[in-house]
Amino acid sequence: MAEPVVNMAGVELHLADLEARLDSLIEDRYQKNRFAGREGMFDSLFDNISEEIKTVKEGLSIIPSSNPCQHYVDFSDQENIRMAWDSASVQDKHVVAVAVVDSVMVERRGRGRGFDPTRIKVVWRD
Repeated sequence: MAEPVVNMAGVELHLADLEARLDSLIEDRYQKNRFAGREGMFDSLFDNISEEIKTVKEGLSIIPSSNPCQHYVDFSDQENIRMAWDSASVQDKHVVAVAVVDSVMVERRGRGRGFDPTRIKVVWRD
């Protein structure tokens, strides 16, 4: 079975959004007094958002690190690179690709709709 792919940027954005929502909720209650007489509603919203933040953080803590700095590969030896790539997780491959590729361009040619790998140009990072 294939490893699930985790969109770390998406998870981190979701967590940041939840934390911003919690901050806004607290500001609404304590600085803007928008929950006067509706403290139960505030408590419920606060508990729900806090629980979701806790769940997301717990999920992040069990995801294996995809930090390429934690894995050293001698890039001067093509065979080492090949072996490291073959044994890497999907997340690690993604992190390495993002680190070494600046952009990918597909050249327009004619009307052909089939796959033509010669049209794909990888621009490597310096």
